[in-house]
Amino acid sequence: MSRSATATPEGFTTRFQEEDARWTRQRVHEGGCSTNEVVRSLVQDHRTRFRLSSMMVQRLNGGRGERSGQQYLVDLLTARYDELIEPRRTARRRTGSQP
Repeated sequence: MSRSATATPEGFTTRFQEEDARWTRQRVHEGGCSTNEVVRSLVQDHRTRFRLSSMMVQRLNGGRGERSGQQYLVDLLTARYDELIEPRRTARRRTGSQP
């Protein structure tokens, strides 16, 4: 995770709930980077919709309607999850198995 040197850095301090702090420390350990780099990457992912092209972001934003970006992402992931488990549901119905 590298930082762009095009702007004057702004700094701030924040506190995390213990579970979030533990998760962040794990990302630091796994990535061999600093906490700052992890936080910068999270901000960039959120700001750029996980570094998708601007055309893709525009098309996705066109489909979200009045939902927040976060709610739209939750809805997309939930829909994809439903697609992934549908074959299992169908198979259970055919065999008479219970979930």
